[in-house]
Amino acid sequence: MTHSVFFESLNSTGLELSQADLIRNYILMGLEPKKQIEIFNNYWYIIEQNAQDEQKNESKVSDLIRDYLTLKNKKIPIKSQVYEEFKEKFQSRDAIFYKDVLEEIKNYSKHYNKLINPEKETDKDIERQLNYVKRLEINVSYPFLLSVYDDYANGVIDKVTFVQVLKLVQSFTWRRLSLAYPPTP
Repeated sequence: MTHSVFFESLNSTGLELSQADLIRNYILMGLEPKKQIEIFNNYWYIIEQNAQDEQKNESKVSDLIRDYLTLKNKKIPIKSQVYEEFKEKFQSRDAIFYKDVLEEIKNYSKHYNKLINPEKETDKDIERQLNYVKRLEINVSYPFLLSVYDDYANGVIDKVTFVQVLKLVQSFTWRRLSLAYPPTP
């Protein structure tokens, strides 16, 4: 095992790192200490905070990044290979990566926070629909819903359309369940 592979797989206590830990290390690796702190504070820390399931007190950063990659690559990465997919997608960690990509992930993390913590949504109609989506555990719809949420937040679609989309996702799920179709991976 090479030194970098060892560094990428274990933390200082010898425990295996999560996919999110590996991605964070990859993002910060090779930066000057001052730049590491700046990137961590302006992006990664916020992403971590937003990707926290408050009810379960559980980090969902790996899931957020997996959903982000699904949205970008149009295919769902295997949970244990999210880090590898991220490295493959973002081989060049240049100024554009540090500004645009991390800003985009941070932006999506704000929507993701409301998907996993519906009570954070200030609009009660949307919150109600997000609660239904969460209770039905329609996690596979999150990449799609991140994009739709972003459209709603940016005024591309209105509230009525957004609520209709949330209801359609639920309806589709109920129909699949009632027809006994297996869940999608």
